[in-house]
Amino acid sequence: MFEGASRPRPLRTSRARGAVMSIAVVAERPAGVSLSSHVPSRPAESSRTTSDARGVGRSRVSGRSLRLTTRGRVVFGALALVALAALGFGTASAIAAVPSAVATDVEATTDFTYVTVQPGQSLWDIASTIADDRDVRDVVAEISTLNGLQGAQIEPGQRLALPTWV
Repeated sequence: MFEGASRPRPLRTSRARGAVMSIAVVAERPAGVSLSSHVPSRPAESSRTTSDARGVGRSRVSGRSLRLTTRGRVVFGALALVALAALGFGTASAIAAVPSAVATDVEATTDFTYVTVQPGQSLWDIASTIADDRDVRDVVAEISTLNGLQGAQIEPGQRLALPTWV
């Protein structure tokens, strides 16, 4: 600053819709002092950088940020809702396409062969007697599934249904 000069004061401000506020500042100077020797030279017009309101240089081409108007925000919001609705509809139709059990009046008649568990007998023993050429582990799994067993624990006197191929 110049000797005896007061603080800079704002000369004018302009604020347009969507524009960055700009302030022109004029410093008071004593009489007889020229400003031309103190004014920094301006960059050439071919320069690719500009200075924003904070004084930070950024490229004119790649430094622009995307600003959305109210209409733009509404459009993007509507597009997001349409995409979510399509995703929800696709999920609902995929779930509906999964076959499910349907109750009907037709009775299903399946005859099972039952065996009563004897003392000292295990599920493995029962499965090995009916397995023939099948893997005993698979037969144990089938008997467990058919009878709703949680493990291989069975009690003497318990009735077990055997698979229909027996």
